[in-house]
Amino acid sequence: MGDAILKWLQVFSTAVLTLAGVVATAQPAPGGDIVLRVSSWGGKSTQTQIKYAGEIFTNKTGVKVQFIDGASIDHLAKLVAARGRNVPYDVVLLDGDVRAQAIQAGVLEKFDYDKVPNARLAFDEAKTTDGYSPDFDFVSAIFVYNADKYREAGIPAPVSWRDLWDKRLAGHVALPDLANGAGRALLIQTSRLLGGDEGDLSKAVEEVARVGARSYWSTSQQAEQLIKSGDIWLTVIADGRAYSLQDVYKPARAVRPQEGSIAYASTADIVKGTPHRELAAQFLNEIYGPLYQLGNAVDFNYGPTNRLLTPIIDADKALAAKLIYTSEQAKTLYHPDWNKYWAAHERAQDLWNRTITSRK
Repeated sequence: MGDAILKWLQVFSTAVLTLAGVVATAQPAPGGDIVLRVSSWGGKSTQTQIKYAGEIFTNKTGVKVQFIDGASIDHLAKLVAARGRNVPYDVVLLDGDVRAQAIQAGVLEKFDYDKVPNARLAFDEAKTTDGYSPDFDFVSAIFVYNADKYREAGIPAPVSWRDLWDKRLAGHVALPDLANGAGRALLIQTSRLLGGDEGDLSKAVEEVARVGARSYWSTSQQAEQLIKSGDIWLTVIADGRAYSLQDVYKPARAVRPQEGSIAYASTADIVKGTPHRELAAQFLNEIYGPLYQLGNAVDFNYGPTNRLLTPIIDADKALAAKLIYTSEQAKTLYHPDWNKYWAAHERAQDLWNRTITSRK
């Protein structure tokens, strides 16, 4: 990343925190020991949210933020179990595909752009038509591979999804399972290669089984360790994770397959039943604001949906090369009908268990 954009981000972040502190001092705190509870994914993701949204929100309002880490599916299970009473979160940050289930379960508030004005800056491709919040970043599944191992084996760098089935990779591929968003995206992508879509996944499961993957993983941290081990030469993972691994591990290379990729963006919603609806909306305004969105792009390599950032990222060619950050680029992603996917998921999971899990 260019020195200019990094310096700008650091200076702007410091200035916002300083100004927020002045505002918080000038205004009375909400009173009591209010803590805003926000679900997150953990690790670097939560660190980024604390740095560019949580701390600024606290300085502005005097209200502390508790980030509760876990998988999106687990956060949803807790919301459903609460049934709107004594809800475990005030705000939920979820994978977009899991948010579709949360909407069906009726655990989220409808979105009010008047309460979250920064969200008006989101690209149309990030907005929904069902009255819920827009995506706050562009995330898609891509490859990350070990360039040293490919070179030693005389295998060209992967360029197509079909390269997963290259027999020369036998025993050196790891794939995400269906507990991870990348696994669900891979299944849809495989179905599309076979002429199908997210509504009928049986053939796709059988095709994924033919990859003969050495192992399957559930968390991105597991995938990163597998690539670093040298035993695994190729996997499918969220683009931000792929480029972040490329930044810190020299042999790793991130590649967007030429056929395009499946979008499974991140979402932010107010939980139905929260006693802190107004504060939750203020926190969401930070998530959709330019500072958090740029910080998420710089620190985590996920594309912002705030259109104000396009010229800033344009100025940093190295960063721009990693991101989906324009309306035109967002149109190249396939945005699944996640309700259609989940209607087919149970059958696909059962077949996955019988044809893949049972053979591990």
